[in-house]
Amino acid sequence: MSWCFGQAGYAEPRNPWSPALFPEKRVVWRSSAVTASKHAGNVHKSEAVYATDRMVSFGAASRSARTAHRLPRNDIQVGDIFGIHYSNLRRIAHVGFVDNWDGTWCITVEGNTNNTGALGNDSSIANPIRAGPDGVYRKRRPVRTIHAVARWID
Repeated sequence: MSWCFGQAGYAEPRNPWSPALFPEKRVVWRSSAVTASKHAGNVHKSEAVYATDRMVSFGAASRSARTAHRLPRNDIQVGDIFGIHYSNLRRIAHVGFVDNWDGTWCITVEGNTNNTGALGNDSSIANPIRAGPDGVYRKRRPVRTIHAVARWID
């Protein structure tokens, strides 16, 4: 992700650690299960997978700080960064670019992945955008599996 931003002439983000791509001021959407887990302990993986985008209400100070960086589920833009949480690592451990977001599905462009679920122009299994053991692919992911979305381009 950082390499792509650099190639496009952006000074930020420049960090290869995936959680660093999601500072609170850049997060525009977060699964409600994620928001709830920050305030109510761990959320079981199956609950996080089936989370919706409704905001969970906490105290006024917490709510105002968090709501400023939330968008409705359908306001995610092309070029935003999505993050997937790995429960065994307890952090975002896979990221990619949003290519399309309809509130139910997220079409992504992501590296360090394989062709499982990859899409071609006709929605068939695709050849990699970049070949190799781990390639760059366009994939279709359920929004319910996305942990957070960050916006680095204003």
